[in-house]
Amino acid sequence: MRTCLRSVGRAHSRVQRAFPSLQRTPQSSETCSGSRSVSAKAMTETAVFLEEIAVSQTPKRLQGLMRVLEARGGSSLSPADRRGLHPLLVPLSAQGEEVTCLLRWPEPSQYKNMTLPVVRMTRGSVGVTLVARSVDEYLHRLLAEEDVVATAVAASGAAAPERPLAAAAGPDAEGLFRSGDVAASRPAAGGSGSASQGLAMYLIRKAGMFPDVCEGLATAHMARTDPTSAMVAAEWYMRSGHFPGWARPYEFAAELFTQLGRHEEARDMARASLRLPWWTLRAPFAQVSATAVLPHSAERVMYLLSEEAAAAASANVNQFSHREPKTAKQLALERANSLMNRVVAGDLESYDSIREQLAETYREAGLSDVANFIQAA
Repeated sequence: MRTCLRSVGRAHSRVQRAFPSLQRTPQSSETCSGSRSVSAKAMTETAVFLEEIAVSQTPKRLQGLMRVLEARGGSSLSPADRRGLHPLLVPLSAQGEEVTCLLRWPEPSQYKNMTLPVVRMTRGSVGVTLVARSVDEYLHRLLAEEDVVATAVAASGAAAPERPLAAAAGPDAEGLFRSGDVAASRPAAGGSGSASQGLAMYLIRKAGMFPDVCEGLATAHMARTDPTSAMVAAEWYMRSGHFPGWARPYEFAAELFTQLGRHEEARDMARASLRLPWWTLRAPFAQVSATAVLPHSAERVMYLLSEEAAAAASANVNQFSHREPKTAKQLALERANSLMNRVVAGDLESYDSIREQLAETYREAGLSDVANFIQAA
């Protein structure tokens, strides 16, 4: 930890230069000033932590998002307050035990459009929910949703409502969202879709991709007794590279196929989800492994799936070729993934209980920055 923090003072100065608004506290009202002062302090600490401990670039609009989370009733957290959280998370804000965080992937370059996604987790649980692929996409969504509600209230003849999220975002909303953008995106003739459908299409086209929005589209097709369109939506959700490294899209497809009585396809999708990090599942491991028609033993499932992957790979190579042995880095990364999977399966007590062992495993993989980040809690 001493090694990780040796440059924090220099980082603090860089953060203040990069985000000069952190040095100014708006004076519009006592309440607003107090809230923004808290955000500025939390923002500075979080930015330093991201740059020096997580070795990640601070998102440009992170300050705006943290203010908006406060305006929604959240309490800003110290980035070191990681008790009961997944070891790769940086906490931002909490409402009760539910914590909104940034996810620091071990190798961010492998996740092209979500190198530092926004996630949510309940302390002491094992699953992590993907909220948005980036700070910008989540902030855009929150502002759009508030604007839709405010516009509907104003259209009903009621007094124009306040827009606390837009006020909290301040200049960080510039170039991202303007009031009326959602309404302007709808066809001039209106159309038969509901307001919620219009918002969903706006988010997909203008803001970004969100798991719950994708799932909502498929669920809406099912509600209209259109299973074919629901399956197309589920396929698009999981197959288009929208959410790299995330198991939930495949798990959702397995749930949909199960609902439709297509059990072989459900089995295959459940197995696909179990080849990805289990902490990105929503349902308990035992439930997903049952759908996959696999044992409830974590070690056995990981072995069986790795053997299937090896068999599929060997079928695509020349019979005279041979498989190269795995590198020390690959083996260490597999051990790290196994540790976290076993927490999800209940074989190990908690993420906190594996933190030191996990850090050492990443160090063996040559990822010292990740190891230092995991230990800095």
